[in-house]
Amino acid sequence: MDLGGGLRRVYRYTEEPSLPLVATAHTYSSGGYLVDLPPRRRDAREVIAMMERDRFLSVETRLVLIEFALFNAPTNNFCIAQLSFEKLAAGGIVPGASIQTLRLLPYDSPNAGALWMLDVVLAAVLAAP
Repeated sequence: MDLGGGLRRVYRYTEEPSLPLVATAHTYSSGGYLVDLPPRRRDAREVIAMMERDRFLSVETRLVLIEFALFNAPTNNFCIAQLSFEKLAAGGIVPGASIQTLRLLPYDSPNAGALWMLDVVLAAVLAAP
């Protein structure tokens, strides 16, 4: 649904297969509502305001999961963050966080040639009968 100004309803239900999510109190299967926040702060605030007007979160909501990825170009590191807010049956909310830092481009450094050669030698040793 177009909301004007290039905005549209961005939440949708999905049952994409994935591994179950193990939270503090329960394990959750894949599937649920997804919300894609726009990169511009003003547009993201409008989407959040729309979700509040639509009462997107309700008493049936058991888990809110926020996932995002960051890239630091000078250090060539990716950071994947997952923040969770799990509602317990008694009414409390348990926060959780998982942050992983990865170097996905290992050969983009001053020592790239030597690192690549060591990887080739290791692969040859492991492949040898």
